[in-house]
Amino acid sequence: MHTLGVSGTYVGYTRGGKTNTQKNPHHHYSPSYEEVCAGKTRLAEVIYVLYDPDLVFYRKLADVALERLK
Repeated sequence: MHTLGVSGTYVGYTRGGKTNTQKNPHHHYSPSYEEVCAGKTRLAEVIYVLYDPDLVFYRKLADVALERLK
């Protein structure tokens, strides 16, 4: 479903997380979606939305996002 005024979305995780410091201190730990959803990491799923506030209100974006979670 497309929302008028939205030009792009990006998904990912936030709140830090752990790194694989035992093998390589520069290797970033990349958990699976299932691990994040099960609470096995310190991460939270986030979405970044590019939108035109002249075409759509932030409240409308929040309503659309919450509706899709049902």
